[in-house]
Amino acid sequence: MPPSAQTIPAFTKVVTANKLNDGTVVFLDAHFQWTNDVAEAGIITAHSEVEDVLLIAERAKLTQQVVSAYNIDVALAPDDGGVTPLLLREKIRAFGPTT
Repeated sequence: MPPSAQTIPAFTKVVTANKLNDGTVVFLDAHFQWTNDVAEAGIITAHSEVEDVLLIAERAKLTQQVVSAYNIDVALAPDDGGVTPLLLREKIRAFGPTT
């Protein structure tokens, strides 16, 4: 069931990075695995969660899976919960070049 406008949190972030072996943009999902699809990214909804999730991403950097992990602001669509990065730079990283 899609979230209603009342259930969408005001604070929404996801963690993104690049794969070390090929530079592919990836997002950390809710199971702490890396995915290429921003729609599968784990949504962070509390300020207190950000540092904990980034520590998990740091472990992936130590094992040389990814580089440059950081969190980005995203919006959730009220109708289907779709994830859209807020900054143009992050939209391009997630969806490709603009037209």
